[in-house]
Amino acid sequence: MPYKKKKPHIYCFKKWKARTISALIHILKLLQKCLNVVLNIIFVPHKAANGFVVNHDNKIRNIVTNAQIHTNKPYVYNIDLSDFFTSIAFRRIKTVLQLAPFNLPDDIAFLVANLCSDNGVLPQGAPTSPTLTNAVCQRLDRKLTAFAKTNKIRYTRYADDITFSGYENIFNEEFYNQLKNIVEIEESFKINESKVRLQTRNDRQEVTGLTVNEKVNVEQRYIRSIRAMLHNWQNKGLEYATTKFRECYVKEKGAKRVIPPFESVLRMANYNFTDGTRRK
Repeated sequence: MPYKKKKPHIYCFKKWKARTISALIHILKLLQKCLNVVLNIIFVPHKAANGFVVNHDNKIRNIVTNAQIHTNKPYVYNIDLSDFFTSIAFRRIKTVLQLAPFNLPDDIAFLVANLCSDNGVLPQGAPTSPTLTNAVCQRLDRKLTAFAKTNKIRYTRYADDITFSGYENIFNEEFYNQLKNIVEIEESFKINESKVRLQTRNDRQEVTGLTVNEKVNVEQRYIRSIRAMLHNWQNKGLEYATTKFRECYVKEKGAKRVIPPFESVLRMANYNFTDGTRRK
């Protein structure tokens, strides 16, 4: 659906990662918020999905529950899906809205899919986009859950981050080829080859930013960084804290990386790492 855009802005989705998001006009965003409420009443994501999940039956699912499944495992295997939101086209959105549990008629599914898409894809930043990604990924989650069960390992997904873990090292070339066939050939997503990694007990095993070697922990360097940001803000003001954060970010990540907003980093740190993780 065409609509006038404001200047794109940057939003921090997860630890230190900045992503460009299309800013929606107020009326369309309000419509999408209302639609999202309805979609979440109807739809319950697959049990393996832990990202963007509204609590159902008081069962909390978040970045911590996603990591807990993989604690104290000898082998943790991570992959990342490339261009997750924008890889979901209008056709897939419309199709999933016509299936259970939504069961929308063709014309209504067409209208809702138009309201929730931009330039023929799912826009990152729209209120409806997270819910629809989980809806589109239902079949992927079912297939990868069955794949994991066959291989006697565990599987979870947090948005575009997919994790397997187990007690035997089955994560060889044959495993990867079978996984790639499901993800890319059958489900039309794309694996980010640079993000595929196998972590053993000798490594710092991480799942969506949390360390899982023995129990769920936040990396100490990250805790120190957040503490420093809060200290600078409290004692020297927001302007100084923001400047200092930008300097440290460029030093650590490089000048070519887009710097996420100071407030967004703190907001997401509070959301992601204050439920069941170590805080000292």
